[in-house]
Amino acid sequence: MKIYITGLIAVLMIHTAKAQQPLTLNMEKAKELALKNRFDVQANRYDTEIAEKEIKGRKQAYIPDLKITGNVSYHPQIQAILVPPGFGGITEPTLLALGAKSISIYSLELNQPILSSSLRNDIKIAENSAQWQAERNRGKEIEIKQKVSEAYLNVLLRDLQQKIALNEEKRYSEYFNLAQGRYDNGALIENDYLRAKLDYQNAKQQSSVTTQNYEISLNTLRHEINVENNVKLELSDKLEDSFLKELPDVTAAQQNNRTEIRQLEFEKIDQNLKLKKQRQSVLPSLSLVANYSQQFQNMEFNYDYTDTQWWSGFSAIGLKLSIPLTEHFTNAVSVDQLLLKTRQTEFNFQQKKADISYEINQAVISLSNAQTNAVRTKDSYDLAQKVYENQQQQLPYGALSYDTILNTESSMTSAEQNYIKASYEFLLAKLNYEMAAGTL
Repeated sequence: MKIYITGLIAVLMIHTAKAQQPLTLNMEKAKELALKNRFDVQANRYDTEIAEKEIKGRKQAYIPDLKITGNVSYHPQIQAILVPPGFGGITEPTLLALGAKSISIYSLELNQPILSSSLRNDIKIAENSAQWQAERNRGKEIEIKQKVSEAYLNVLLRDLQQKIALNEEKRYSEYFNLAQGRYDNGALIENDYLRAKLDYQNAKQQSSVTTQNYEISLNTLRHEINVENNVKLELSDKLEDSFLKELPDVTAAQQNNRTEIRQLEFEKIDQNLKLKKQRQSVLPSLSLVANYSQQFQNMEFNYDYTDTQWWSGFSAIGLKLSIPLTEHFTNAVSVDQLLLKTRQTEFNFQQKKADISYEINQAVISLSNAQTNAVRTKDSYDLAQKVYENQQQQLPYGALSYDTILNTESSMTSAEQNYIKASYEFLLAKLNYEMAAGTL
């Protein structure tokens, strides 16, 4: 019993240790994990499989249509036919009822398409639809990667805000301790002491808020990559590392690979194929038809199929040609509608290309400006830190008044806020650039 309990405790400890191991992520790994874990991504992949099944279904239309039919009927009164004079020695025209009352016919029928433009076009439309659906899924995955990227970058930003707030809290803690010592020694008036205490409390509150925001941003990232809330995340990317990276050039291939362009291209192909199908719907179709039947007949209400003398067989084989006539007149309206849709899609396609070109140009300019601003504000932030360090060396000697300390703190706060703002604008510009370039 003791061995069992000890073993159980060991298993629980191992499981707990694994659960507490942090999940280290960079941006790319976070996006890959989201595409792997999210249920909507897995659900969307069935759309592609369904579209591929549609191709197989269209191709199966060329398989011969083989079926068995049965027809059982009873005729209490047989239809009479007119027999002209001279037939069988009859001198006067008369009505004569010929045929059986009990009739059963069982047939094996074959219909094999030989020439059908509609079937060929249906297969091409289905193949294009499958590729179109795969591109739609890629577009949905890009939207998911965008959300993951936003959540990931938001964590980096909240982490930066938290670090700056903690540093600020630390500074105000040092100011408060210094002010309290001077106040206790009678070297500082009460109002300055209270101001130092209030500033320290405000800094603590701000630090607490930034920590809360940081935890919320982590929960959002966990949700986007679909991992449990108790999973500890560690982000390996550093915000400052992104500032100095060279900006990649956008190639024409990347621009044309935007999912919006690709989807419009598939839409154009789909409309052209449907237009071709509509125009060819007036063409003749040709099929091979064959039939083999066994017929049972009896003059009474008798369906005793074991009586073989009343069974007889017949068969036929031939070609079935179908030539549309009315559709030559009614088809024109449908063709005109498809032509209008094709022209409409072409204009949308050209406008989308122009929009994307504009988006890329704007994104390049915005990212370049944001990168420059981020680097400059980072330099100012580092300079503010140096000013603070110099001030710290003078504080123990009482050479600085509290107003002077606050002036320095105001400059540091301004540098910090500018740094945070520039960092946020850089992250947003970087994400917009990746979206515009189609590299997300």
